Amino acid sequence: MNIVLYIIIGLQIFLSCCSQFITTPNPIKPDVTHKYELSIVDLGGIPIEGIEVYYILKDSNEIAIENTYTSNSVSPLSLTLNPTSKPALTSTYDLPSQSIIQIEAKDIFRNISTFEYDMKLQDHFYYSGSETINSRSFKNEKYSGRNEVKKINIELSKHNFYLDFKDFDDSPIQNSQVEYEMKCNDDVISQKTVLTDEHGSVSDFVYEYFDKGETSTKSNCYLSYSIENEYYYSNSGIIASSSKWETNISREVFLFKPSDYFEEDFYTRSQNSELSIKLLKVVDHINIHGVDENTILKPRSIKVTLFKEKPFLRFAFTNISYSLMEDKYDTGKNIFDDVIRKLINLNSKTLEESNQFYGYDLSVTSILILDVPKFREIEYRFIIPKDIAKKYANKDITGQKMLDSSVILMDGERIELKLQ
Repeated sequence: MNIVLYIIIGLQIFLSCCSQFITTPNPIKPDVTHKYELSIVDLGGIPIEGIEVYYILKDSNEIAIENTYTSNSVSPLSLTLNPTSKPALTSTYDLPSQSIIQIEAKDIFRNISTFEYDMKLQDHFYYSGSETINSRSFKNEKYSGRNEVKKINIELSKHNFYLDFKDFDDSPIQNSQVEYEMKCNDDVISQKTVLTDEHGSVSDFVYEYFDKGETSTKSNCYLSYSIENEYYYSNSGIIASSSKWETNISREVFLFKPSDYFEEDFYTRSQNSELSIKLLKVVDHINIHGVDENTILKPRSIKVTLFKEKPFLRFAFTNISYSLMEDKYDTGKNIFDDVIRKLINLNSKTLEESNQFYGYDLSVTSILILDVPKFREIEYRFIIPKDIAKKYANKDITGQKMLDSSVILMDGERIELKLQ
């Protein structure tokens, strides 16, 4: 009996000692699911079709999925990943609605995934982004890992740009080369060279990212263009959307050929004459080199007019400027300095031998923008005898002397201008 008891006690001691060297298997790390949903919609919440999305889904820093997706009206892009669980560095965790529970560091795991995407539409829309899910999981059965879902809603505002190129008679200009560039936030979205269609039109569109957190709805997208045609003077400009809400932005652009600047009857009478040939050189110089950046020659304005029964060669211009200056006489002096001086020098060199007119009738309509939409419009006419203009061009007299020997009208009323 004692022998049996000793055997039982000895066996218990042996098993107790052995148990210290037997490792208890670790519980399996809990599975965690990270899910990303990407929706691409317009400002009305309608899904946008046809946007190509190149995306990468990373497990920590390792690429798990790399693919492309084309947006549609049926379902968003949905991606699911079971990220690798890695030991966390902390030994405590604040569980929802629970007090802080002490958990051994080896029982806490970190789960990180990253979703990166680039979006393109017909090679001229580009937007990129990145989202990350960072979660923790536990071995404890009661507090296992929680699944995470991140929904990404990209709102885009569509801007349609329309350019219609026409001649002076309002007819479309077909098959003309147009170079244009679209930009958003100073990033070049597209650069193209195209021909105008049968309607003289060019159109394109761009999507702009709409950030709900921004207080301003001002658009940062625009289209700059230039057009070339061998029969017309070139033209260029910028067309921009006024806000991120504006969908259709259009502009009519008129192109002019040299003869468009002549009064029709005058051009018909003088066509192929020596005066007409010289005038065309003047028109070319004005339109190609410019007189002043704010001054343009009016179409159908070149003709011969009578002033006090004498013929004067008339040119009419429009001058647009911004200023807080109210004095009409100061505006007239600025027009003389910026426009009239240059025209007198140009005309005297080119037209001085012509005997078909007595002098120059140079009309400038000043549109002075004081404070949008407030503006002031005044017509100034400088009626200058040709012999006086020649003396000025030859540096024989001063500008003041030329003005004193001429007739100056402000909205039809004769005035004097003192340059100093």
